[in-house]
Amino acid sequence: MKNKGKNDYLIHRILDKIEGSSVDWRKETSGNRSLKIQQEDFNRAGKSELLEEARMLEQRGLIQIKWLEYGNDIEKITYRLEQAGQFYELLGLISKWERLETERQILCKWSEQAQTGWLRAYYEDQVASLEKGKPSLDLSKYGDQLFICLNALEKLEEPVYQRVFSVSVLGNTKVFENVLRTRTVSILSAYHPDVDEAMNDKEILSQVYLEEYAQELAIKGNLTIILNGKEISLSDFVYGTVLNTETLRHAVIPEHQEIQKIITVENKANYVSMPYEEGTLIVFSHGFFSPLECKFLRLILSVIPNAEFYHTGDLDYGGIRIFRHIREHICPAVRPLQMDADWYDRYIQYGYEIKPETLNKLKAMQGTEPLMEKLIEHILKGKMGIEQECFLI
Repeated sequence: MKNKGKNDYLIHRILDKIEGSSVDWRKETSGNRSLKIQQEDFNRAGKSELLEEARMLEQRGLIQIKWLEYGNDIEKITYRLEQAGQFYELLGLISKWERLETERQILCKWSEQAQTGWLRAYYEDQVASLEKGKPSLDLSKYGDQLFICLNALEKLEEPVYQRVFSVSVLGNTKVFENVLRTRTVSILSAYHPDVDEAMNDKEILSQVYLEEYAQELAIKGNLTIILNGKEISLSDFVYGTVLNTETLRHAVIPEHQEIQKIITVENKANYVSMPYEEGTLIVFSHGFFSPLECKFLRLILSVIPNAEFYHTGDLDYGGIRIFRHIREHICPAVRPLQMDADWYDRYIQYGYEIKPETLNKLKAMQGTEPLMEKLIEHILKGKMGIEQECFLI
């Protein structure tokens, strides 16, 4: 409670204590509580004002006074929790229980509209926090705006530009970017099952189809696709080409493919440097693949299920997390390429120092990626990460 007046100091102190307790603020609580009066209280409220207020409250039957010196000095006051509502009424305030109940009803309303497990889990945690007496910071800071955003995001099934989403859902092109983006990323990081902790903000938002600009997937190889009924061979683009969002969405992959091997490449310089090779499809991953890109690559694999699948990337925590993401979302049989202990030892002289907290995260991954186990051991020992571009030296 704030803004204590001269004539309601004790009421504020009582309500502060009630609201600061883990249980006393609840609706059905009962029993006596006491509040010791210190010299500091007299100094803050003014002695005569505090004594006057105490006598007034005692006359109303709201407190009992224990005097050190009758009429001049108070040791403590005692009040009953059953009468907390009367203290709120004296100040014209709403009780903490009522405030939290209102928030609970708002959160439950939005939770009932949620369709995905991750969003329901977010709302459940918000409500659980209320049960512990902690108001929803999200509700107090953003109002319904954040919940409108989240409930719209979970229902996206196709990529949409952030500003288009913002104006269509929130009524302004920059509300998401300027107000909600940071908190949305934080919530997705904590609750969305497809978000990896090594993803950057852009990659995180891509997991719910929210894009800053159109997606572009760079590929190199003799892939054949069908667009609008026309068959197109990409083998003529020996230096690679780019498939935009609409192409990824509408391309059909015919069965007659001559691809035996797929290689995904984390960094662009390495992708560009890899020569065209008949029977091999080379794909620039730019980090973590978006859901639409994952879907497109799975579609290719469905046509050529026996193709070998490799990934090559940075020899560090992020690179290993990207490998895991590919294994979990695109190809369970993916194998590492140039991502092993020998390759690490060969290029460690070009490495960069890994932060201790990142090494701890990497250590926690031990035993979870058998194909990367030796590499993880060498990184933990060398405490250095190696960016894939070093392979071009």
